[in-house]
Amino acid sequence: MPYLMYSRKVGAGSLAPWDISSSTFLQEQNLLSLSGQQETRGMDFSSDGTRFYTCGSNPDRVHSFTLSTPFDISTISYDNKTITTTGQIDTPYGVRIKDDGTKLYIVGLGGRIREYTLSTPYEIDTASISYSSNAEGYQAFDIFFRYDGTQFYILDYFGLPGGTSIRQYTMSTAWDVSTATFDNKELDLATLSGLTTHDGMAISPNGEKLVVISDDSNQVHQYTLSTPWDITTATADGVTFGSGLSITQAVSISPDGAFAYAAGFNTDKLRQFTL
Repeated sequence: MPYLMYSRKVGAGSLAPWDISSSTFLQEQNLLSLSGQQETRGMDFSSDGTRFYTCGSNPDRVHSFTLSTPFDISTISYDNKTITTTGQIDTPYGVRIKDDGTKLYIVGLGGRIREYTLSTPYEIDTASISYSSNAEGYQAFDIFFRYDGTQFYILDYFGLPGGTSIRQYTMSTAWDVSTATFDNKELDLATLSGLTTHDGMAISPNGEKLVVISDDSNQVHQYTLSTPWDITTATADGVTFGSGLSITQAVSISPDGAFAYAAGFNTDKLRQFTL
């Protein structure tokens, strides 16, 4: 799944507003040569930008990386640590790490969600499953959490004939997916954008901006939420930027709105842009 990365975890309020209209390509990394992972579908950064996680489907694994300079992908190195999801989630599409590194979340084929507890924060080789959901949809492409862990959003087909949509959930216990209930709020992206397939998303720390990647166009699209964190209030800003990759599987924005990132499914390239 193309996947829009990061920007969530720093809390609401004080960061610069997102604006993807001025994006400029900065640099690129080859994830296949770093980790051996093919078919990259999802990615996420730790809140301080020093750790990076990907998931892919050849094989079905999550990989972890370290950045010696936060958010600078030229300084990335592979940790040689993985989670194999075969039999748990076949074809993982999206991965998220909790702010403090104690939880990891994966979504994928069949619309299923897996929540893992990490006994050593950020170290995925210490992960154990703490929750496994039944199908939430047909093919979950991404999951994204509100900065305080009280809400999450699922990007999926949900059986819609026209294409993908985003559903909004509330957790009575923060970061505990087992306590989630559907808010009866859904955003039909296909109707809003005119594109069928969307593969990744991110919401700004103040809940006012949504960015979504479509592999129909390999473009990142930006939306404004007139009521923060209410997905049904999204309207298109009319601004996009191209990833420069074929079949873009993931995209992401740093919490301060300074950088955007995109990853390609059939190239396994990770690209960084200035905003």
